[in-house]
Amino acid sequence: MNVLIAEDDFVARRILQKMLEKLGHKVIVCEDGLTAWEAIQINAARLAILDWMMPLMDGLTLCRKIREESLPEYVYVILLTSNDQKSDIVEGLSAGADDYMTKPYDPYELKARIRSGQRVLKLEDDLKTTTAQLFHSEKLAALGTLAAGIAHEVNTPMQYLYYNTRFLQESFGGILALLEAYGALERRIGTQEDIRALAEKIDIEYLRGEIPRALQESSEGVEQITEIVQSIREFSHPGNRRLAPMDINAAVANTLRVTRNQWARVADVQLDLAKDLPLVPCFQGEFNQVVLNLVLNAAHAIETRIRENPGGGAGVISINTRKTQEFVEIRVQDNGIGIPDMIRPKIFDPFFTTKEVGRGTGQGLAISRSVIVDRLGGRLTFDSRVGEGTTFVIRLPLEQRSTPGIPEAGR
Repeated sequence: MNVLIAEDDFVARRILQKMLEKLGHKVIVCEDGLTAWEAIQINAARLAILDWMMPLMDGLTLCRKIREESLPEYVYVILLTSNDQKSDIVEGLSAGADDYMTKPYDPYELKARIRSGQRVLKLEDDLKTTTAQLFHSEKLAALGTLAAGIAHEVNTPMQYLYYNTRFLQESFGGILALLEAYGALERRIGTQEDIRALAEKIDIEYLRGEIPRALQESSEGVEQITEIVQSIREFSHPGNRRLAPMDINAAVANTLRVTRNQWARVADVQLDLAKDLPLVPCFQGEFNQVVLNLVLNAAHAIETRIRENPGGGAGVISINTRKTQEFVEIRVQDNGIGIPDMIRPKIFDPFFTTKEVGRGTGQGLAISRSVIVDRLGGRLTFDSRVGEGTTFVIRLPLEQRSTPGIPEAGR
């Protein structure tokens, strides 16, 4: 494992370096806090041993920067200092250090603490891998659920194309015959009566009105298929591993298009999307998954309410976006069954679901919260009234300082 040492004392630095190299670690040596910070920013090491007192940037300040920047990989920090006051220990741990040792330290104790740090980092990596696998499996499950609906959505414009194409093929044969008759008239082989009879047979006035309509419907069908395929492509796109500017309104529209068969049976969708919405730093695939989860949950809540209270009125899902001073806000509101008070504290818990077996994994809202809060530094809140509906509110910051990873709070 790569271990970073930030120590301004040459002798202490060399002793620590030799000890770590004997343990089989690759050691990155830094003489001050600023050099150490530059090395950590390029993900040079997962475990850092920092001296409290250093030139340019002290160990305490470096700890705070490591935690505030939310680096792609978690860095385990052991803080070394000659201060042994309880208040100093508290200050060091509060600044973000994972462990704390006073000088002079026992080499055997330091080795044990490094091994403890390695175990924590392994747990971090396992958690990150498991979270990624859960996210992927949840997305596959959602796409599987939507497959039938997407097939239905594509089938409608395909019917336009199929029937209109057959109509044009059959009509074109009569038109060709009529054109040939006119050609024969010009050559004085046919008669005007023959042409009039043929025109009546193929109903030229009917074709005059229907063929343009068939061509228009076919064109619209092709456009619908193109939009659906494009929406599927954009929704399913894994996106960048790093933050990239994203059109939130387009993401909402794409997700609604691929989920249409799920919500159209039970609800109408009302959109109020701010036209001046700026691009937001985001992970495209992960944000699409969050919108998908909220829309499907809204549809299921409305379906449950209609089943339990058929006379309660039509279902409505309202989605609106707007810009505030620091955030872009997305609201997904439904007039579904609502969330009972007793389960509200649990709805973001992994594997918690109120849906029947086979319909939900209990990961949708847990993953959504992880994406919005942990990955993007935003907020995900909700307000609900039983029998009236639920509103989920996403707030995404307009600026991100760096690419977030698994934060300390997620450990």
